[in-house]
Amino acid sequence: MKKMIYLLVFCVALFSFAFKTSALTTYNYNDWYAQDGYGSKEKISDNITNLKGKYDEDMGMSVGPYSKKSSTKLKDGITEEVNVEINFDNMDNDDLFEITLGLKNSDNQYVSEAVVTTQKTKKDEVRLSATWAPKFSLLVKESGIYTYRWKMFIKDDVTYVNFTLLNYDTVVGTTGDINLDEIKTNDTKTPIVKQKDVSVKYLWFCNIKANKGVNVYTVLPERAVVNPNTKDNVSLYFCLATISLVLIMFLFKNKQYD
Repeated sequence: MKKMIYLLVFCVALFSFAFKTSALTTYNYNDWYAQDGYGSKEKISDNITNLKGKYDEDMGMSVGPYSKKSSTKLKDGITEEVNVEINFDNMDNDDLFEITLGLKNSDNQYVSEAVVTTQKTKKDEVRLSATWAPKFSLLVKESGIYTYRWKMFIKDDVTYVNFTLLNYDTVVGTTGDINLDEIKTNDTKTPIVKQKDVSVKYLWFCNIKANKGVNVYTVLPERAVVNPNTKDNVSLYFCLATISLVLIMFLFKNKQYD
């Protein structure tokens, strides 16, 4: 009987793993700092926060809110995600927003960052770009909720950054691995591996030039299944069913010898 219970628990866990995904860090309304010139925020629902920018003459951009929720360390490998709605109907031509993931050292000093720009260039087209990845230029032609993912890691004493845009589990585009030490300004500290205890400093909507702001989702909403009997789903169901059948046969075979 106990074996049957263990088997049932395992099968439930297997199916749950196959159909459920979650971000490493989730950002809700309370996680965004929107005071002292850092834009504004509005709680649309428990899952949606609308962020807006406030123009700063000295910085020359519409500064938006930031979050310091993550404290992930570079030595452990950093993966940060934020779910952002790209809605063509809510964006005028040339509207844009910029998101950046920044790093700090043990003295809370700025080390480096990787800014990604999203701008509406045509009625039915939004372009993503990053100055630190000059070959990266990505066109988005459908409104939707997209996951912006940054990975930062050390390999052979070099710090790399990789930005990827996802539409749920589908990779829309990626910068590939870029040497973060080559991104230099007056404030950056390189080589980054020489800095002590580097970790995430902020995830920041540093520039929001959009009157209607940007909707940020804490978690991705359930994706509507247009056709639950697609080839991919059928293959997945068959694979999981086969694994379950093998386990059941193994269990009953062993039961004969109990």
